[in-house]
Amino acid sequence: MYIDIVCSTAYNFRSTGEPVEGLPYRAANDQRIGDSMEPAAAQRRSIEGAGEMIRREVLSWPGVTTAPHRFGGVEFLLGKRELGHLHGDRLADLPFPVRVREELVRDGRALSHHVLPESGWVSYPIHDDASIEGAISLFRLAYDRAVASRGLPENDDTELEKQ
Repeated sequence: MYIDIVCSTAYNFRSTGEPVEGLPYRAANDQRIGDSMEPAAAQRRSIEGAGEMIRREVLSWPGVTTAPHRFGGVEFLLGKRELGHLHGDRLADLPFPVRVREELVRDGRALSHHVLPESGWVSYPIHDDASIEGAISLFRLAYDRAVASRGLPENDDTELEKQ
């Protein structure tokens, strides 16, 4: 009997050390976001300071604040709506409608979520400078969709929360 272990470092293994089919460890061979890297190395590598670079950019957008994420890391909010969250310098998770998730995965812009692959959530491993820009573009997509559907929060006195 195998027990699936979901590691917080964006790669997933069975207790035997085998990769779990369809999760980010394997996707490096199958999708454009990881084509240039070996699967294990692609998912273990992170860019020191990537999370801070992404955080600074996303917090520069009107109405965006941060909070600790319930599963670790930092989440970005527009009002009470989560735009997504970062797990350190190595992984971004963002919620989208299933239709948008399907397009992002099909186009190689994101992976199905590492824990909830059938949901609208996507995961995006951060392993090089280009992937920092890719993560920011996904956060921008989430932000633009949120603003288009609900507008900016009424009470935008978020400067204190951005510090």
